[in-house]
Amino acid sequence: AVVVTAPFYARTSQPEIGDHFRYIRDAVDIPLIAYDIPVCVHVKLERKTTVGLASEGAIAGIKDSSGDDGNLRYVLKDMADDPNFFGMTGSEILVDSVLAMGAHGVVPGLANVDPHGYVRLWNLMQAGQHAEARLEQERLLKLFEIVWISLGRTSAGSAGVGAFKTAMRSLGIIASNTMARPQRSLNDEEAAKVDIILRDVGLLR
Repeated sequence: AVVVTAPFYARTSQPEIGDHFRYIRDAVDIPLIAYDIPVCVHVKLERKTTVGLASEGAIAGIKDSSGDDGNLRYVLKDMADDPNFFGMTGSEILVDSVLAMGAHGVVPGLANVDPHGYVRLWNLMQAGQHAEARLEQERLLKLFEIVWISLGRTSAGSAGVGAFKTAMRSLGIIASNTMARPQRSLNDEEAAKVDIILRDVGLLR
């Protein structure tokens, strides 16, 4: 599959966004997954657009990182009878809730830091162990607090991805937390705060 956002830079209407996905679908022979991420592309994939594209087979599913979980719920409801459609959330902190309302999967950036935590959460939800899933989600909520450590000195994007990279470095997954310019990397003081949270959630001794 190929993951496709709405077009950006040029201002587009919802019908034009629909055409954008159709153009790409006609040009490739693999499924398209719509990526709803308005914080980066500055336009929201509306319910009508998403459901229309899915109903005609232009997209196979959606990854929703918009933060508009109400809209995602409507899309999941509208497409519930289509076994070929799947909806996923990009949220790190509402996974249990979104799975409970019918999402088919999750693609959280924080899973790069703690993949096993999100697998546990998924398995608990599939088993109907909602109380245990809530506790695992709350542990991941605590871990997610690493994204605020450098915020203010860095942009939100640098704070989030930079925190993930810093945590992964501390866990021995990658060798460097350096961000691509002009984004700022977390400094040593901020990295030490990341390590405190990693210890608090049981990932670092």
